[in-house]
Amino acid sequence: MRPKPKPKPKPKPKPKPRPGDANDPAQYQNQCDKIDSLQQQQPIWNFPDFFQAKYVISIDKDRYKRFCHRSGPWSNEIKFWEGSPPFPKQEKNTVLNPGEIGCFHSHYRIWKDIVKNNYSNALILEDDVDLVYCKRQYNALCKVATLLPTLSLDQWDLFYLYFRSYDNIPEPARSKFTENTCGYVLTLQGAKKLLQAIPDDPYLYHQPIDVLLYNLNEYNQLLCWRLPKRIAWQWSPIDKFKRHTLKSK
Repeated sequence: MRPKPKPKPKPKPKPKPRPGDANDPAQYQNQCDKIDSLQQQQPIWNFPDFFQAKYVISIDKDRYKRFCHRSGPWSNEIKFWEGSPPFPKQEKNTVLNPGEIGCFHSHYRIWKDIVKNNYSNALILEDDVDLVYCKRQYNALCKVATLLPTLSLDQWDLFYLYFRSYDNIPEPARSKFTENTCGYVLTLQGAKKLLQAIPDDPYLYHQPIDVLLYNLNEYNQLLCWRLPKRIAWQWSPIDKFKRHTLKSK
């Protein structure tokens, strides 16, 4: 007798989004409604005047919309900077992928704009930064805006708002690691140093932007600083966003 064919396994049901999951549309909308209500009840916290120019880089409408929603009224003060799209692959650059070249070139164009307009300093953000319109974020920005004028211009060129390193330091100090570029402050002299160190042709970029900044800082060609604790975050799932935002009353 022929053996009976094995029954086909039943397809596993798709897991339902858990409460607090960023993929749960109902939960996401519920959190957005709470944030809108919270922002309407809060007093207006004006963006610190220290930053002479403010940019946010974006090539994705949804991500930029999310940035504007989280930053609230501050988004009206931050200049939208259309990022460079991924560059087609060429044999001239086999080190970086198309997206890395586009990201690098977006920052490079802002550095040129800073020098062109002679801004003494500029706040540069990427659209995945969690710059949330709340009292906690406002106090953190004011802390930076109060600290930086106390440093002489020969002490720093770039100041990270977000960084990956978790080492504990008692006070602001030079950065020692490869940090993230989703949020930083750059001086005019820092922009000039970067433009001198980087070729105009994007296909001649030989390392990612975060690695380049680390190497320039390591050899004292660019003075990069950071705070003991980060004051900005990259976009996180909705449950983390709730922790950072809704508890900041």
